[in-house]
Amino acid sequence: MPRCKDCGAEISFVQTKGGRWMPCDRGYVLYVRHGGYETVVTDTGDVVRGCSVQNMNYPHPTDGAARIPHFVTCPAAIARREAERKVRLQEAIAAEKAETDARRAARTVKKKPEKANDGAQLSFGG
Repeated sequence: MPRCKDCGAEISFVQTKGGRWMPCDRGYVLYVRHGGYETVVTDTGDVVRGCSVQNMNYPHPTDGAARIPHFVTCPAAIARREAERKVRLQEAIAAEKAETDARRAARTVKKKPEKANDGAQLSFGG
């Protein structure tokens, strides 16, 4: 049985309609095509966006059984995505700070130096 090279879990490979082999968790879940944001893979190779049904007493008909792609549940993949997300966030914060500093510098108007007063008084009409 194949195992995930990152976490060691047993996995299965399902060939998608596009011809690629996708690593999936061993078990099956029931799924519904509407109302969800999860990705599941059927044994016929369809990659479907929908909602997995965890409760076996689900009152509505399901669209069938499918497998969950392993990269969704793999702890190593989750940690890698989280680390990448943190790096992207830090880069975005740094870019925003640089942009703010550049705008602030562009708005700053250099004041002309004032003429030195040599102590002479001007008199007006008197």
